[in-house]
Amino acid sequence: MRAKVIYSNDFWLYYSNLEVIHGKMRKIKECRICDKGKFDNLSHLYSKPYSNDMLELSFKVVNSNVFDELDKKCFFDEGKKTGDMWFDDKKSVLYIRGQKVLINRQDKITNAHKILKYIFIDNKKNLKDDFFFSEIAEDEFKELDYKERKNNWRTYFRACQDINEKIVHQTNELVKDFLQFNTGRTGKVSINKKYL
Repeated sequence: MRAKVIYSNDFWLYYSNLEVIHGKMRKIKECRICDKGKFDNLSHLYSKPYSNDMLELSFKVVNSNVFDELDKKCFFDEGKKTGDMWFDDKKSVLYIRGQKVLINRQDKITNAHKILKYIFIDNKKNLKDDFFFSEIAEDEFKELDYKERKNNWRTYFRACQDINEKIVHQTNELVKDFLQFNTGRTGKVSINKKYL
């Protein structure tokens, strides 16, 4: 079972280091350091100039592997259990009702990505709110002259259209009209209430 969960060869090397150290320390604790040979053996492990670095590295590698696996399991299982939706900002993936929607196909941050980040990351406690394009422009896009430019809303409107098109296409039309939005200077976007 362990080998199935964690595939990294580094993991097993550093895990065995920690296991040896743990075993020796447990024996010393049990015998309360009455066996000088065991104590000297453990001291020899730690007497090398690189011993502390090796111990720290062992913990880092083991922790990294374990927590990566735990994060994956929690991340994917959580959505399946609750039907929640969320946006993975690092991978630019939107999850809706167990469906995975890729927003950026390249490493470039798109306007669609920025809008979803603004909604799901920056305002995650207010998902039921309306998000005005002027607020998104200022807070997420750092665009301070939004209100002064006549057709500035089109950038955000198109990004919302792009998001909805990707969702419809990648969910095989199971999720439609995910975002509701309008036009004009007072344009805004919100998540369709039926998905909340």
